[in-house]
Amino acid sequence: MRKLLIAASLLCTGTVQGEPLSSMGIGTATCVQFATEYRADAGIEQRFFDWAQGLMSGINDALEDTMGKYRDLNSMPIAQQKEILRAYCDDHPAATYRNGINALMNYLTIAPSELPPGYPLQQSD
Repeated sequence: MRKLLIAASLLCTGTVQGEPLSSMGIGTATCVQFATEYRADAGIEQRFFDWAQGLMSGINDALEDTMGKYRDLNSMPIAQQKEILRAYCDDHPAATYRNGINALMNYLTIAPSELPPGYPLQQSD
């Protein structure tokens, strides 16, 4: 029952309909929510981290397309990445878990893109 209530509360962490958002989902919860309500359950913490990996992958796609480089998500063990997110939330309770992802990415190694120049903007007729 506890897991069902936690899952329901995660789905309800939204804003007023029509308000502009740059992010949605579990990672928009505050750090204090993550630290006090969700982190104790390894399965729910993994859901947060799964969301983080998706966001970091999307950011990397944009970095490759625009900057020709990205942050190597494999340059640090996952356990260490999770620990950085936990520490960020402990130190910044009013921030969102998503803000912690931005901080985590600063610890990851920058790698040059191997995509061809102009990818995927090249169009074929």
